[in-house]
Amino acid sequence: MYMMTTYRLLICAAVLACQTSFSMGKLEQHAALGPDHYSLEGVTKVFCRGSLRILLDGNKVDSKMVASHEGVTVQISDDHGQSSLLLEGAHAGDASSYDVVFSGEAFLRDLSSLHLNDACSLEGVAAKVDNLSLLSNTEGPIQLRGTYGLRSIHQRKNNNINVYWVDASNLQVASHAGSMMLAGTAQHTEIEAFGSSQLSLGSLRSETIWLSGHDDAFTRLHGEGVRLVSYLDGSAQAESLGFPDLVSDISSEYGTLVYHMPGSVPSVAR
Repeated sequence: MYMMTTYRLLICAAVLACQTSFSMGKLEQHAALGPDHYSLEGVTKVFCRGSLRILLDGNKVDSKMVASHEGVTVQISDDHGQSSLLLEGAHAGDASSYDVVFSGEAFLRDLSSLHLNDACSLEGVAAKVDNLSLLSNTEGPIQLRGTYGLRSIHQRKNNNINVYWVDASNLQVASHAGSMMLAGTAQHTEIEAFGSSQLSLGSLRSETIWLSGHDDAFTRLHGEGVRLVSYLDGSAQAESLGFPDLVSDISSEYGTLVYHMPGSVPSVAR
């Protein structure tokens, strides 16, 4: 469990990073595009506080950010040429409108971290992101469509996360509440599930999986042909769709790992 402990320490560091001071200045407005348009040169990390609704638009080439109303506060912190962007504000408009829109192939490709807090929500359309870490400390929904080279995804609050397609080498997944659905591929996947979280990973193909489940967490994974190491305690449950090539399971208490034949209908998540 050394790797799992290390990952928890990394997540704590990420949460502390959310508290970085952004008093160093405001993001430069793009005069040629208008007062509500911002250049994204050097920006690789985005933080959100409040209840803003954000769109990652992969259909446009030019890298820019557009704020739809004056209630969006934009600040930036620069660290040796890599800039972190802080957005704050409340959602304005109807349920289908966006407060902030990010676009541009270069910006999305180089985006390394997204930290969502409070009730911020996120949607991605046709976006291609190469190396992303996602921290969901929000009650707002997250729905990403496109191709996402995820390094890690951490869910701390009771929201819904839906991502496809994932295209990762080493993926770390941690959930403390809410529901998560991931589809795509990852060579190696580490999963930690706590509380009453519900993880639907049956459409995520991996070569190796390390699974750690606790409390009342439920995890469904694609297990056919994989090498699986699992530890489940408390009342945690896991379902493997298909039979792994190699299994090492050391579950205790009432933790349960069950298997389903390929093509069979699994039980409904609790």
